[in-house]
Amino acid sequence: SGKTNQAALGTFKFDNGRANIAPVISDDVVDPDTAVVTSTTIILTSVKVFDQNGLSDIDKVYFVVYRPDGSSSNIQNFLFDDGNVLDHGDQTAGDGIYSLLIQITSANAKGTYRLEFRAKDRGGKFSNIINHSLLIQ
Repeated sequence: SGKTNQAALGTFKFDNGRANIAPVISDDVVDPDTAVVTSTTIILTSVKVFDQNGLSDIDKVYFVVYRPDGSSSNIQNFLFDDGNVLDHGDQTAGDGIYSLLIQITSANAKGTYRLEFRAKDRGGKFSNIINHSLLIQ
């Protein structure tokens, strides 16, 4: 009759037999990492990510900002590996270097900020943590 009817519905978890190994991050960049801010200043942040299960296993790469007084909103600032230089500062898509351009203004509190970089894979495993200091004057 040309009709299609759903006969069954199911979900399954695919296991390819490979162990899920946590990603590793390295080569963090915060450029510049010291800024005298009188107007809007653009800062490039980036980190290199490696995952033995392949870059397609990466779920997210991000950093959390800790203010000079140690407080944080715990917002995850996502980095991108999309080759979008203008919006994210990422030079080459798919190379494992994740980047994000951030804006600092004179409204930001002066002092030393801590950027805590981390990655998470699709299996739920987290990478090592890299802390980078950013001095705003």
